[in-house]
Amino acid sequence: MTKYVNPYGLSAKIDNLIAARSLPMQALTKLMGHGKRLIEYLKQPHVQKLMLKLAISYFASFAIVFAFLAGIGFGPLGVGAGSLAAAFQSAVYGGFVPAGGLFATLTSMGMLGTLTPLFLGLAALIATAATTMLWRFCFFRR
Repeated sequence: MTKYVNPYGLSAKIDNLIAARSLPMQALTKLMGHGKRLIEYLKQPHVQKLMLKLAISYFASFAIVFAFLAGIGFGPLGVGAGSLAAAFQSAVYGGFVPAGGLFATLTSMGMLGTLTPLFLGLAALIATAATTMLWRFCFFRR
């Protein structure tokens, strides 16, 4: 009994490409082989432990840096009472903050909510750098 194959179906076209060993199919086959090897590598217990340590270090450093930056005191209600920004304002400017200065700009950005994405990006950048250094200097010492 012969199996009917639809010559216009996607499966038949893929089979024809594989049989013809076209350049894109060769590249896809090679890429899939690399993907399988990567998955096998990532399944090893010592690699999983390393990845877990790196993930914990990344998220911990991200949380610490973001909490510090958010805690500086430039929030949606202006300068937060008892914050570093309030202490700086009290010590340097007193009751007068010059318009257009860095402090006034940061206060405005905090009230508009545009400071949060900046803090998130900065925290991600610092966390990436810290995790990379930890990976390089602590886990690959010889």
